Amino acid sequence: MKIKLNGPHFDTISAAIDKVIVASGGVEALRARYRNYPRCRMLWDVLWATNENINYLYDSGCNDNHIETMLKRICLKNGLLDNNRVSDRPESLTYAGSMG
Repeated sequence: MKIKLNGPHFDTISAAIDKVIVASGGVEALRARYRNYPRCRMLWDVLWATNENINYLYDSGCNDNHIETMLKRICLKNGLLDNNRVSDRPESLTYAGSMG
């Protein structure tokens, strides 16, 4: 089943995530806080911090993969994620050779 999470669902959750980012001290503060965690952990934690009721997404046929794809799109748009980080591993593992 192909499901597109666009329009009002995307906009509502995106706006809520933007508020969480601001309340958390901005993009760089959140990136630093989650530097040693998998990217998916940050995505889901930010979603839950919004206090949005997302049951309607599951009721409409979405699963966690659909929601995580939407979260990635939102967090790429607002700068929380960047296109250079494609791994779901913590940065400390992904870029171990460059950390000093």
